[in-house]
Amino acid sequence: MQLLFISSERSGGSRILRLAIRNNVTHFTNEMAQDFRMRGLYAQLPTASLQMVYGMIVMTMLAAATDVLDLPPDQILLEAEMSEDFVKQLKIILFGAARLNDALTSS
Repeated sequence: MQLLFISSERSGGSRILRLAIRNNVTHFTNEMAQDFRMRGLYAQLPTASLQMVYGMIVMTMLAAATDVLDLPPDQILLEAEMSEDFVKQLKIILFGAARLNDALTSS
């Protein structure tokens, strides 16, 4: 329920709530970027690019969460299709990050 609340209120509701959600999303995104940086993944990407990649991942997760959480419980096939699409979106983001990292490595 909290994820649904965050997903819906990040573009509606009060300005104070939107700012608080945005700050938390930014904090989570930065933590993800730091974790991947410490593990040596995407080592050639500038920090700003790495933060952008993880920002896209977080935003994709938030957008997908409302769709999945709004499904009736008896829509198992539709949930599986939506989950598969969600995974594909994440793969595309990470593939793009890997290609950018490789391009920076070879230059």
